Amino acid sequence: MMNTKLLDKLKWIALGVLVLVLFATCLYDDLITTYTHSLHFLDCIFSGKFFGFYEYTLEREIFDLPADYYIIIYIIFGIWNFPIWILKQIFSIDSYSVMALLWAKMILLPFIAGVFQVVYKMLDLLGEKDKEHTFFMMGSSLLFVLPICFIGQYDIISLFFVLWGILQCMKDERLSWKAILLFAVAVPIKVLAIFPVMLIILVQEKRIIEVVKKLLGTLVFLALCVLPYSGNTSFHIATQNNGGWFAKLSNAVLSSGWNGISIFWLTFFGLCIVAYKMEQKNLKEYFKQITWILTAFYSFFFIFVEAHPQWSVLLVPFIALLIREENRDFKLNLLLETIAGGALVISQAYYFHWVYFTDRTSWLLLKNITEKASKYWIVSLRDIGMLEKIIPLVNAVFFAAVIGILVLNHPWKEKDKIEKTQEIYKDIFLTKMGIDWLRILCIFGYIVVTFLITYVL
Repeated sequence: MMNTKLLDKLKWIALGVLVLVLFATCLYDDLITTYTHSLHFLDCIFSGKFFGFYEYTLEREIFDLPADYYIIIYIIFGIWNFPIWILKQIFSIDSYSVMALLWAKMILLPFIAGVFQVVYKMLDLLGEKDKEHTFFMMGSSLLFVLPICFIGQYDIISLFFVLWGILQCMKDERLSWKAILLFAVAVPIKVLAIFPVMLIILVQEKRIIEVVKKLLGTLVFLALCVLPYSGNTSFHIATQNNGGWFAKLSNAVLSSGWNGISIFWLTFFGLCIVAYKMEQKNLKEYFKQITWILTAFYSFFFIFVEAHPQWSVLLVPFIALLIREENRDFKLNLLLETIAGGALVISQAYYFHWVYFTDRTSWLLLKNITEKASKYWIVSLRDIGMLEKIIPLVNAVFFAAVIGILVLNHPWKEKDKIEKTQEIYKDIFLTKMGIDWLRILCIFGYIVVTFLITYVL
């Protein structure tokens, strides 16, 4: 009989090694930009120029970018990077040394741990004992590993506060003001969070006045980030650099008598109606509804919006929690989720060819390794000409996979648990193990192809 504990341990070790390789060698420029401006923020704090921060960064742009986020993200980064700032002041260390940038990237670690801890507590409240495979599904998803470990992106900070807010709702068995406060922190870190927060409010709150009050409550910290700088020209100039995402929400349209109907807004308002009509009799029903509605929102978002790869992590915990139950569709769910993740990465790698499957090793442990001497026929996935013809097919695969998941796991479906015999247990175990190693192979394949493009081809 196979040693299940040994196989489980080996898959975690393999995943850990691959994640460590990506985390220690690859970094996208966005984190460096925010890290640099967090040091500028500390300069302003200790020189008494808090309200001159955005002007200060306009004069000290990096990669042609000033500080284009709201101040809360620089406060968080500033707290984390304070040791680097101190060492720079005292010993004049290089703030772009490998160790300094690794420290900057490690700001993700407490929030990764926080996300997993919140998910653990959610499942604990539901009385579930077997949590390990849900964690592995989250941690091995390409949509989790690549944005965090390869790009070094920090949308997980906003995600952490959204999940914490949901956990607080579960504990209080209502939409408490503690939860609203947590959602309010998430919104200015990532303004996109206002959409899932609105859906969460509508799932639980049916009185229109209360919906409006609590929605306004989630905007408190956003107001605190904006109002002090409302008359500051530099603030408006700087933050304009980060405003393009909102216009993209209306790019995909259905033909109509006028200028078309935005598909994203159509699906979002449709989900708002569905959320408002949802009713919960117990905690498990509430959890099922929340994970389904947020999986639906983020799935439609990535289908109908030109979304940056770094945002993909926002989908991961909700879809993993939605499909965690070992019912009759369990095997199909695992397969569809894995296919959806792979398809979205391929599509994003084509459209954002400067991010995925290209050189991101110039800052960390491999910065001094000589790259290819001259430009060969491929420097990113975009250089594979035939890929352009199959991207619509890849997009269709992602669409079909997530729609399949939403249909198979909708919250109005009657419980469909399987009677577990020894044979069923064995079948489920083999399915899990096969899918888990397929996911590890996908991460390994990504690393190999990226390193080949960077150093060999």
